[in-house]
Amino acid sequence: MDCGIDNSGRFTKRGIQSPGFPQGFQRDIVTIRSITPQLRTTDLAKTLHFYTQVLGLIETFRFQDFYAGVATGTGTGRQEIHLKQVDERDVSIDAVRRDGHLHLYFDVADVDAFASRLVAAGVVLVQPPHETAWGIREITFEDDQGHTLYAGEPRS
Repeated sequence: MDCGIDNSGRFTKRGIQSPGFPQGFQRDIVTIRSITPQLRTTDLAKTLHFYTQVLGLIETFRFQDFYAGVATGTGTGRQEIHLKQVDERDVSIDAVRRDGHLHLYFDVADVDAFASRLVAAGVVLVQPPHETAWGIREITFEDDQGHTLYAGEPRS
């Protein structure tokens, strides 16, 4: 990191050396406060119901009739997902399902209780609770649109 004292005597960070870039190349330091994924839905009301009533997230905003946000809470550290109404089904759904990828991953405190909540709400688990080779107890399920969702709990 290139640090120094500016003309007014203040400590400054001018940039950091970036791996993979030529020696001496520096990029500005940017503070990212959060990352918000956006899922597409053909039925915003139904998807909002899934994420709020089934998963237990909180609706944080709604813009007109085509855009909304849901989050894990309202305080510092909350995680948010944006939902956008579209005319056609999300084209990534089939590729993600076919190739074993995911749209979202939820880190939960008790994956078995979370799985029970989903099943009680009528969600069919694609993969029930199981232990992974990397030490996570995990489930796979889909939202009302078919987005592939995982939830997991680290094992000690």
